Amino acid sequence: MLTVLRAHNEVSALFDDIAYWAPAQARQTEVDFLLRRGREYLALEIKSQSRFTPTQLSGLKAIADLPRVARRVLVYLGDRRLRTEDGTDIWPLGTFLDALAADRLWP
Repeated sequence: MLTVLRAHNEVSALFDDIAYWAPAQARQTEVDFLLRRGREYLALEIKSQSRFTPTQLSGLKAIADLPRVARRVLVYLGDRRLRTEDGTDIWPLGTFLDALAADRLWP
């Protein structure tokens, strides 16, 4: 997925910076990609499972308090698009790729 994000960024300037995120105090909590554009952030967690479970959201929940996080998205191989009560988007891979191609990742 890193290659896809970087390739798309070369064409459309999707983000200014890309990083991996993990808080210092929690070893099991992380977010695969933290994209920065200007002063806003987009947090992406990528899962290879076809079923979504709430335990997969630990990193995205932990990053929710970071200032200026505009969107949190979990991408998985299932087919249902969901939104959690705290505003995290759960997107099938196809939905994510469509949003990426149409420059609609940022709200």
